[in-house]
Amino acid sequence: MKKPLLIIFAVALFLQACKLDTPEFVTTGSGSSDSYQPLTTGTYWKYINVLSGMDPDSVTSRVTGQTTTINGRIYHDITSTSKTYSVQHGYYYSGNHIVTLRANTLIQGITIELQIVNDTTAAGHTWTTRITDNGLLNDVPARLFGTVIEKGVTKIIGGKTFTDVIHTQAELQYNIYGNGFETFTTYHFYVAKGVGLIQTDTYAAGMEIGKQSIVDYSIK
Repeated sequence: MKKPLLIIFAVALFLQACKLDTPEFVTTGSGSSDSYQPLTTGTYWKYINVLSGMDPDSVTSRVTGQTTTINGRIYHDITSTSKTYSVQHGYYYSGNHIVTLRANTLIQGITIELQIVNDTTAAGHTWTTRITDNGLLNDVPARLFGTVIEKGVTKIIGGKTFTDVIHTQAELQYNIYGNGFETFTTYHFYVAKGVGLIQTDTYAAGMEIGKQSIVDYSIK
């Protein structure tokens, strides 16, 4: 029952001598849609992925055109290719104004799902969802607590300006001892209308441990 706590403490100790620096880059891209997460066949997004203590990696996520029904909802298949992890598969769901990302964790192979945005809600709106289908992560009760931080803002990434951006925060929470849920990891998602997910910042133990920033995209 102490797995999440030990993992977070280990990360914190590892990061004490590390500083997360995002490399300089230029963001390009083309195409747009009316959706906050376009899922037309052939659409792709390329990101620079920076994890503390590791060399920057490039990740390209592409919509294959295949769909899968999971728990009564239609998900779009996504392939993500990187130098470090080769080809991985995941899914996006976009419906009823909600966007979620579903994928397997790289180390343990656990299927998790992250709701990253609800485009009809105002700043300050919160929601709670399961992080896994059975509500357990590492055999511990877990959930995702989300908050809309900003709506309709402008964000500049790699010199490119994105407008109509929704900024959400998602806290991964565990109920380790049965005394209530505590936050162990916090994600900040930035989603631009017509483009999709443009940046993800990840924090643990109050420290930034990861950043994924868009560098290229093509919306079909």
